[in-house]
Amino acid sequence: MRRGDSDRLEAAIISAREEASELSIANQSRLAQLMTVWVSGYLEATCREVLRAYARNRADPQVYRFVSRNLERFANPNMQRIVDLVGSFDRDAARKLEEFADGSIRDSVDGVVAQRHNIAHGRPSGTTIANVARQFEDAKKLAGKLKSLFQ
Repeated sequence: MRRGDSDRLEAAIISAREEASELSIANQSRLAQLMTVWVSGYLEATCREVLRAYARNRADPQVYRFVSRNLERFANPNMQRIVDLVGSFDRDAARKLEEFADGSIRDSVDGVVAQRHNIAHGRPSGTTIANVARQFEDAKKLAGKLKSLFQ
């Protein structure tokens, strides 16, 4: 993913949510699945973008290149993986993020990744536009917290 991907994905999710009411139920279900994949991508992109910017501002160019390349491997952003990634930069920030995300945010982030796996492997996901929209709102809250921790 490239810099700015989180903004592009956020715009796509918002647009899809706004247009969903005009679709048939079957197409709404398909759109909810696509939105689930986008929300997962939004979380990946946000983590990469925030931590790349942090490394760019605090490290010399060689260290930044190393960090940037290693961030490309970050995938399947459930809460534990996000907390572990953040902890590799700052243990205190990881603790704060974990405390912040306890409850519905954790459930949304973990749920979107689980749903994405079901979708990718052709299993029924049972997700809805309303469910994905709620998960996306929680993902945005998590992204905001992550950004505030690494400014």
